[in-house]
Amino acid sequence: MKYPSCPFALRSRHQRGFTLVELLVTIVIIAILATLGVPSFTQFLRNWQRDSATKAFMTHVQLARTEAIKTSRKVVMCVSTNGTSCANSTDWKGGWLVFVDTNGDESLSDGETLVAVRSASTGVSSMTGTNNTSKLVFLPNGLMSSGTTTVTVTPNGSTSLTLNKIALNTVGRASLSTESQE
Repeated sequence: MKYPSCPFALRSRHQRGFTLVELLVTIVIIAILATLGVPSFTQFLRNWQRDSATKAFMTHVQLARTEAIKTSRKVVMCVSTNGTSCANSTDWKGGWLVFVDTNGDESLSDGETLVAVRSASTGVSSMTGTNNTSKLVFLPNGLMSSGTTTVTVTPNGSTSLTLNKIALNTVGRASLSTESQE
């Protein structure tokens, strides 16, 4: 049996791979597709962050109302930036607390049961309520003593925004609507 003198002699006929031109064309196509896809992904991410903050807020409103009925006590949901006390702010994007208000002062005191804590919402420009709402107070029967309010959730970024609006009625029920701002 005779072996070829050069080990690469047989491979040259069956060589496979990409040429430099093919590789450059592929990279250019990938770059064009990425350029087209990134803006839509960014908008998707903004909407997801807005919806996440909205769902968390609505879940905690429902939790506060349910806890008020279950414990037959007043329950407060208030703006909180540190997770340990109510803040003097009307922007809910910094976070909030839900607690059973046993002494009736509408602020978290020693010995009161902390039901839930939410930290700051990322990707949200603002979460503000009508009438500068900083607290939602639920009575033992589930009604809201603070009256009706609408909290508007605005995402960060872009010039054309889609806002979520959470309408809270005196019964303590929340409903969601979406509104486009051009």
